[in-house]
Amino acid sequence: MMYVRPMPGGRLLINAPARLMLMNAYGLQFSQLAGGPDWLASDIWSVDARAAGNPTREELMLMLQALLEERFHLKVHHETREMPVYALTAGKSPKMPTAREGACATPVPGQPEPAAPPCGRVRMSMSPEGVLLEGGSAPISELVRVLAAPLQRPVVDRTALSGVYDIVLKFTRDAPGGAAPADNAPPGIFTAIEEQLGLKLTAAKAPIDILVIDRIERPSAN
Repeated sequence: MMYVRPMPGGRLLINAPARLMLMNAYGLQFSQLAGGPDWLASDIWSVDARAAGNPTREELMLMLQALLEERFHLKVHHETREMPVYALTAGKSPKMPTAREGACATPVPGQPEPAAPPCGRVRMSMSPEGVLLEGGSAPISELVRVLAAPLQRPVVDRTALSGVYDIVLKFTRDAPGGAAPADNAPPGIFTAIEEQLGLKLTAAKAPIDILVIDRIERPSAN
């Protein structure tokens, strides 16, 4: 399993390629990262970092930026590019369940990932039955971030929903070679968004902030 996992008490656990580390460190969607060598998405790095005090997730991500600059000799710059996107909007009857106390879990260092959805974020898991997105007490911005990966296009939030929600979304990705999905498979992502969450994805164009990699090097092991 690949992850970038902020933990209670200032601990940050990572088992992921540099691309996923960059996306988390800078708060990027899948398509907001440009440039870099092929190993950015293939080489897996393990990090167990500890910070003093009890920093927030945002503070830990700033520290991860500093780690990437120091250990990977990362140099980047920002550009704004007009790109194809998907706009996420609220339908006539949004079905976003309000967050319930105890409906999500926070990982504990040294213990397996809890079965309950994670608090404050949305995780994606894949199986032969389809793709599952689930999270507890998560904002719409977190759903938007994760949706960008299977859609392979930036997603822009135009829902005007400002709360936190218990999110569950099941859908089927296109089968290789255009094969027909199983009879009991969940619907495709566009139908699933409407039927299960009462939201809608629409193709559009929008100016998107892009992080361009000017330099990155493989680090030496500790």
